Amino acid sequence: MRKIAPGVYQIKVPLPCDPEVPESNLGYTLVYLIEGHDGWTMIDSGGNTPEGLEALDTQFHAAGAQWEDVRDLIVTHFHADHLGLASAVRERSKAKLIMHELDAPSALLKRWAGSLDERANALVDALVAQGMPRDAVQQMGPPARMQAILNMADADVLVNGNHVLRRDGVELHILWTPGHTPGHISVYYPAQKLLFSGDHLLPRITPNIPYFPIVGGNPLGDYLRSLDKLESVSVDWVLPPHEGTFRNLQKRLAELRRHHDRRLRETLAAVRDGPRTAWQIASKIRWRVGTWAEMASRTRQFALMETLAHIRHLVEQGKLRETQRDGVVYYGLVEASKPLKR
Repeated sequence: MRKIAPGVYQIKVPLPCDPEVPESNLGYTLVYLIEGHDGWTMIDSGGNTPEGLEALDTQFHAAGAQWEDVRDLIVTHFHADHLGLASAVRERSKAKLIMHELDAPSALLKRWAGSLDERANALVDALVAQGMPRDAVQQMGPPARMQAILNMADADVLVNGNHVLRRDGVELHILWTPGHTPGHISVYYPAQKLLFSGDHLLPRITPNIPYFPIVGGNPLGDYLRSLDKLESVSVDWVLPPHEGTFRNLQKRLAELRRHHDRRLRETLAAVRDGPRTAWQIASKIRWRVGTWAEMASRTRQFALMETLAHIRHLVEQGKLRETQRDGVVYYGLVEASKPLKR
């Protein structure tokens, strides 16, 4: 447990390594506690493991908190390392679980209409259409992963944009920052100029921005606009859930924009000699975790989803066009392309 600022504490909850994605091992989730005059607010809960629950409970009490005094649990997005222990927190406290309406498990259930097997098969077909070899798709894992998300705690309070939460003398601004997920939120504490960024901002690595062909949208465009939204926020410290706290928000925003600008240009360069599938484009990108040949199967899947996010943004910007041949989608340059824009 670490005291970050007056009445603000950081708890480190261990996060097991996913053996199918060894490159993504983050080690822990950072959970935050904010003390009010008559209660506490928690931001994120950590992953649901016995070790995680024990670490959360021990450090929670070390901060001087009692479970019955937790009023609100704000979860930044639906991923298991953030929402996983929400049920345990609610069982021990009076907390109301607050999430964006697009990321609540009940909303996911509506978007994932049909049986999980049907949705998994639809995703397989969609990825094969993007050039992913079918034998590689078969190694993606069972739909049990999707079921695990749906089985997590559902929200008590839904927000649908920006929202101000006032509790016990503490005012928190809930900011909708989509991109990493459709309903991702960050939390701003103006009295202390603290930004609890969720996975929207991390100090060293770039958050994964995936595009799911069976869902649609323009997640990279959403993400870049979410970066713009934070430009005017006065922040002394950014408090993310992984890696560690950092200062100089504007510098990090600029770094992330440059990263995605480079990735967009890499994507365009990959089709300079002619149309390619998303899978082929992804294999040409320079990835931080190693070469395409070295990647584990699920890591390639994540890389493909992120490449698709950049492709989709370029299609919407009029830089790429898509064509289909024999049920496979190819992407090629649009002649006399316009300069890149957000």
